[in-house]
Amino acid sequence: MTLFFFCQPLYYNVLDIKAILRCFELTSELRVNFDKSHVGALGVSPENLYAFSKCLNYCQMVLPFKYLGMPIGGNPKRALFWSLVIEKIKARLSRSKRRVLSTVGRVCLIKSLINALPLIYFSTYKAPSCICNQIRKLQASFLWGWGYEGRKNSWIGWKKVCNPNSVLLAKW
Repeated sequence: MTLFFFCQPLYYNVLDIKAILRCFELTSELRVNFDKSHVGALGVSPENLYAFSKCLNYCQMVLPFKYLGMPIGGNPKRALFWSLVIEKIKARLSRSKRRVLSTVGRVCLIKSLINALPLIYFSTYKAPSCICNQIRKLQASFLWGWGYEGRKNSWIGWKKVCNPNSVLLAKW
């Protein structure tokens, strides 16, 4: 179980969290596993974070960390932040799949699977244009290429195959 507490970084708030967790242990007859428990904070001095971790008897969490596969505490304006998404897309768009699938199968793979992979990233963070262009290049290369390098023939403009969706951030 993962718990997130959002509060002011004050010592008495940490004591309240400790009391809440102790009440949970007493009422549910379950124990908090201190080996798996970590405390982390954004915008808090290392000294305060150390004091909070000692108070809760938890390990300190190192930034950036991953939560549900999503990096927390990284800089989404840097290309390194998006390298995990690019690597996942490259792994899904292998040459062997490109040779075996028909054009319709490749379009279905791009629209269903590959567009869903970065969706959680795009709905949370605004991607730099260089990352969007790199993803489009990978998708276009997979769609039109037949396993050889060099110029590939495209039968329709890429903008008509995949229209950009800029409303993902509007829901937040």
